[in-house]
Amino acid sequence: MLELKNYLENNTYPGRFILAGCTRDNKAVLAYAIMGRSGNSRNRVFMLSDGVLETRAADESRLEDPSLIIYKAKLEAGRFTILTNGDHTETIEKAISNGKGLEEALVEREAEPDIPNFTPRIGVLYDNGGMKYTLFILKKEEGKDIRLAYTYPAIPGCAHAIHTYRENASPLPPFEGNPPMFEIPSEAESLRDLLWSSLDEDNKISLYVKVGDDEIIVNKYSKEA
Repeated sequence: MLELKNYLENNTYPGRFILAGCTRDNKAVLAYAIMGRSGNSRNRVFMLSDGVLETRAADESRLEDPSLIIYKAKLEAGRFTILTNGDHTETIEKAISNGKGLEEALVEREAEPDIPNFTPRIGVLYDNGGMKYTLFILKKEEGKDIRLAYTYPAIPGCAHAIHTYRENASPLPPFEGNPPMFEIPSEAESLRDLLWSSLDEDNKISLYVKVGDDEIIVNKYSKEA
């Protein structure tokens, strides 16, 4: 099991980072951090309303291209919670609501078209009824879209994570290997503080944390009126 703080501090740009797990007292845990290097990518905040987590422009006047940075990140579908790094949240929600599975939803989508990075589409489908979760990644390998999914039972006090990029480079290399496993705190505030303090100061933008029914967002930049 890896140490979460060291894992994040040793990578200045994991890109978008999604974590899913379970507290020691069996509460579902979700977290999502977004990072950015360009001005357009950094011009974002998280907004949370009626259980829906969305990205919005911090300053609408500086928004260049909303297609890959403005989306609904978290939606509910029956007993499932869907949390992703793009508009495929809605693709998965529609599939689940129509009685289909995650694989059927992902086959409809491709990696993001941001040449040369081809940013992976990542996310988690959390089964709140069965207390298990599936982390997934859709990425380009040798010009082909590869779809990988990893299902884990909720282990008290532990979580797994997946992120878009392996490291800070140019072009950005996609995440590789199995999702690492970490020990996590049981309180939303403690997890928030751990994650936010461990993310690179220059590149971090926003953070969402959910522990049980407690939801917290942190935004580096303020929403302009």
